[in-house]
Amino acid sequence: MTNTNVSLSHLRVLNTAIEKGSFSAAAEEIGITQSGVSQSIKHLEATLGAQLLIRHRDGVAPTELGKAVLADARLALQAIERIRQACSAAKGVPSGRIRLGSISSVAARMLPSILARFRRQYPGVKIDLIEGTETEIGEWVENAVVDLGLTGETTPNVLASPVAEDDFVLVVGAKHRLAGRRFIRPADIAQESFLMSTSGCEPAIRRIFGAANINPPIAFRVRDPEALVNMVGQGLGVTIMPQLSIPDRVRGVVCVSIQPRQERRIVAITSSDQPEMPAVEILKVMLMRGKNAG
Repeated sequence: MTNTNVSLSHLRVLNTAIEKGSFSAAAEEIGITQSGVSQSIKHLEATLGAQLLIRHRDGVAPTELGKAVLADARLALQAIERIRQACSAAKGVPSGRIRLGSISSVAARMLPSILARFRRQYPGVKIDLIEGTETEIGEWVENAVVDLGLTGETTPNVLASPVAEDDFVLVVGAKHRLAGRRFIRPADIAQESFLMSTSGCEPAIRRIFGAANINPPIAFRVRDPEALVNMVGQGLGVTIMPQLSIPDRVRGVVCVSIQPRQERRIVAITSSDQPEMPAVEILKVMLMRGKNAG
């Protein structure tokens, strides 16, 4: 008799194949053969009577129907994981998996100590960390790609809990005319060549400009924080960055406070449509207590 059931393993393979973009990468992630991934997808497509993936030379991509199936598959996988975590939590031994999305600055500066402490206390919980922009983190939470997001922006469709505050500062070359100032006001850089960060903070920086009614000329648009700071050090312009985004041990630049104080809130976001998993609740509480707690 032909098996016409859709199993969770089939949905997990579909989800992983789309996330990784190829059968080979999915096989490595799941721990099965590439042939096993291919057979699982073929079985799922045959059972549903529809093509879910487009195969091409560089990998795979979902069809329009595949995208719709994926959305429900992710919710199903998330629900099963929540059930498993609830059962393990009831036994007093939290376990399971957390898919954590984070902006790069938080992943680099805040998370290492928190994740190390979390792993010591809850070794049965596996955390998969994915870095993205603020826009991507919000979309991932809404679409169940991740269970918990850490970002500086939020949307109406998520639940947000404040985790930390991060001040924006002006970054100038060590010999710049403003390098010796205790603080500056945005109007002080109205005519400066400005290097705009495109890693997710541009809307906040634009708001700072708007409040001061200035529009500095944009000399370069740069995504990588280290490249941005190095360009400032070479005298190509000035920039505004959150302190968490400034790489360690940078040379040739000075950070100057901005008055009035400009800050972004780092928030932990979860879906407003789905209950939080027990392990996610534990991690979120640890994040809210601060990176230096414990």
